[in-house]
Amino acid sequence: MLKELLRITVVAIAACLITAAPAHAVLTLLNQFTAFGVAGNPDGEVNVAMGNVDNTNPGDEIVTGTGNNCVGGSGMASRVKVFTQTGTQLAQFQVWATASNPTGEVHVAVGEISGPSPKEIIVGMGGSCGGPGSAGWIGVWTNTATLLHSFPPYSTAATINPTGEVYVAAGDVRTDIGAGIDEVVTGPGKGSFTCGGCGSGWVAVWTPAGISTQGTLLNNHPIWGVDNPGHELPVTVGDFSAGGAAEIGVGHGFGGSSWFSVWTANIANTMLTGIGAPFPFFGGGNVNGQLNISAGQYDGVAGDEAIGGHGEATAGTPAGNFVAIKNALTGAVIDSGFPYTIVENPTGEVHVAGLRP
Repeated sequence: MLKELLRITVVAIAACLITAAPAHAVLTLLNQFTAFGVAGNPDGEVNVAMGNVDNTNPGDEIVTGTGNNCVGGSGMASRVKVFTQTGTQLAQFQVWATASNPTGEVHVAVGEISGPSPKEIIVGMGGSCGGPGSAGWIGVWTNTATLLHSFPPYSTAATINPTGEVYVAAGDVRTDIGAGIDEVVTGPGKGSFTCGGCGSGWVAVWTPAGISTQGTLLNNHPIWGVDNPGHELPVTVGDFSAGGAAEIGVGHGFGGSSWFSVWTANIANTMLTGIGAPFPFFGGGNVNGQLNISAGQYDGVAGDEAIGGHGEATAGTPAGNFVAIKNALTGAVIDSGFPYTIVENPTGEVHVAGLRP
């Protein structure tokens, strides 16, 4: 069955549902609504995920996190909001104090961390506005604002993850551990270009389940090299090979070349194994090379597809505003389109969230 695709505009602060139709059809708008007000999220960036986090509401909910507020003013509250797909707000809460996450950015994911539904909300801290970065923590929360787990997946040392930004995803990538329980996958944020692109560029797999607060590291692996100089690693999870287990999708960060690759988490050792061939998700229209990435089942064929959105364009460069849905192992295009115009979304960045069965 075809599923819906969620995209967020950075400037207009609007959440929109669009659906991908077969045979490379144009994306169709289903719904849109405001996720955050200007006062609490002045730069307008909204991070987004989808999943069943509230059993009192039929269907899957839209989970949003405040964005990086470097232009409009740092010191914003780090907030999460949960909506129905028609835009009715179900929950909102603050996940960190401003001092520990000064830009207010909250990366979000949804996963089945503690057992059967409802699922939990996984959050990762944002980075830096040129000054001090965040403390580099992630957290696992219920929809009712109960913190279950929190820990720093990376050191914020200059050679590891200096800005403290953490991308998050969740899925059952280690089927040998607690069948049906999802692991948390993390990727570091953008390193400092002034120190030669310092930062580690390692993806890590964690299991927070059954542990009071801390996470246990299961797998970690370096991804990309000089082609991704900032070492920023946006991550997602999906059953890309249609084998029943989840795999890890990794994109280039800011300063890269929009490439995408798929990895499996090994049971016998802590490394990851690449499957399929890496490919460039976008061309030159994604001028700064950052790939916002998610996963979902859209074309009615077994296995999840990769959903990519353009990253942010800098001042004076053309904005992208492009979304594509592709076969995660071959790069074949399933659907694509422009969810916004340059007038509606001048920076061109589009955050995406897919809905998995």
